[in-house]
Amino acid sequence: MAKVTGPLFSLDASGKFADSLVFAKWKGINTVRQYAHPTNANTAKQQAVRKAFTAASALYQSLLGTDKDAWKVRASGQPMSGYNVFMGIAVQILTQMRAFTLLNNVAIDNITSSSAQIKLTANEDGQATIYYGTTAGSYTNSIDVDLVQDSEISAALNDLESATNYYFRIVQNAIVLAAPENLAVTVKRTARTTLYGYKVTALSSAGDTLPCAEVTVNDGNELLDETNYNSLSWDPVENAIQYAVYRSSSDSDPATTGKIALITETGLNDTGLAAEGDEPGANTALDHQGESGDYSFVTL
Repeated sequence: MAKVTGPLFSLDASGKFADSLVFAKWKGINTVRQYAHPTNANTAKQQAVRKAFTAASALYQSLLGTDKDAWKVRASGQPMSGYNVFMGIAVQILTQMRAFTLLNNVAIDNITSSSAQIKLTANEDGQATIYYGTTAGSYTNSIDVDLVQDSEISAALNDLESATNYYFRIVQNAIVLAAPENLAVTVKRTARTTLYGYKVTALSSAGDTLPCAEVTVNDGNELLDETNYNSLSWDPVENAIQYAVYRSSSDSDPATTGKIALITETGLNDTGLAAEGDEPGANTALDHQGESGDYSFVTL
């Protein structure tokens, strides 16, 4: 049906139209099939959802046939397809984090009466868990594995019952960014006897890491300015989008502590920058997460 933004005809007058259509005013609306333009169709949130949907769909298309079948098994008993289950999980993760961990090319090998070997490839690093049991979706056992980006890994399921149908699912819970390392603070120009301390956090799109260990200097100038300042540097954190710098200690001017900068660079000069806000108390810098469908095999 075509969408129009203006009235097709007026209903100000009730009656017959061409001796066939009888119409009348309805709830004060005097137009037919008028299409309303959506407001704020390009908000940042809507754009993020569309971007996540596009990325998730591309990830699903890259799955092998057996991996798509596993998502169909996972969708069993639900009023939706394996594709829809995958998309629901992946889009939710991609709207919050940098990446969805795609668990692909899953294979079962070396099946015996009491064991089986699971092989898989992931597009991200980090620890994951293989949950397994005799009922799909209800898993009573698990083992941890370490994913290596774009490399095949294998894990053994042991102490299985013979001639038994087993199911398994691979889950990687949210992996967070690491705090910055090797923070260095150098006093520039006039060295005095004032103590200053600093910490740095890394940020993902979801939040902050915990601060790195505090680094202090005892020979700072009593007044920080454009001439006498403390120069900071630290190592970059993979996948970080920004860094928050905190002045955590100060014995002089400025005496305030708190966040002094939010930057993309890995260095900063504290020239007496204004400080405000508390350091984060938990690592909320979520980076990536993922799950697989449900696979099965039968022991000998």
